[in-house]
Amino acid sequence: MVKVNYKEIPENLKNMTKPSEGKGHRSSLSQSITITEHYELDIERLIPFSKQARVNFNDEEIKNLAKSISLHGVRQPLTVIQSNNFAGKYEVVSGERRLRASILAGLKKVPCIIISDLSLAEEIAIIENIMREDLHPLELSKAFHALISSKEKTTQVEMADRIGVSPKVFSETLKYYDIPEEIKKLILLHDIRERDFLRKVLKSKNPLSIVNSRISQATRSKKEASTSILRVLKKEGKILIQSKGITNISDEQKKVLMSDIISLLS
Repeated sequence: MVKVNYKEIPENLKNMTKPSEGKGHRSSLSQSITITEHYELDIERLIPFSKQARVNFNDEEIKNLAKSISLHGVRQPLTVIQSNNFAGKYEVVSGERRLRASILAGLKKVPCIIISDLSLAEEIAIIENIMREDLHPLELSKAFHALISSKEKTTQVEMADRIGVSPKVFSETLKYYDIPEEIKKLILLHDIRERDFLRKVLKSKNPLSIVNSRISQATRSKKEASTSILRVLKKEGKILIQSKGITNISDEQKKVLMSDIISLLS
């Protein structure tokens, strides 16, 4: 059985943990005078972490998560830290997807674990994103830079070990931070992730030209992929269609296509 650590309620949280209209503001695994670090916090008190690495969120994933939360609630508490910039607010260190989905699901409160160490908060945010494996290398580079800058006496090797990545990956990813901001925006917008390409951009004297060329190439490829050539024959009163592309369209689209072909051959 996992041991649960308990602590006294902090003074600045007492007002938030007082009962209201017969219902408590916090959840607890104990009926003793001390409570766990889990609190039910008002959603309106929660804001994104100021040092959040993630820039893009998948809207479809958020919608699906909202459906799950509507049925089963928030199964994993959010990790939050008191904001230094906004009075009465807590920044979501870990769980912004859950927060967005909870808002979409119409929840008023969500379970949270409150921490007080900012440096620990930054590491937690990075580790969660690394575990999801879909954080863009440029988003990671920004986060790695923030981490190493906040700990002047910590080496890259030590920091890599703390967050669970190899020193080589940490060092290489950190270098992407030097790519010009306007180039980063284009790369993120078009979700270009290949590390070989990012290295090429980093070393280039004209990175904008390289990125624009890549975007143009990708656009042409999409147009070519969406184009299908149909060979239509009318033989012995039967209409024959030869095309591999016909298998990539829906049944409804096939009906419309057949109707158009019949009209043309009539």
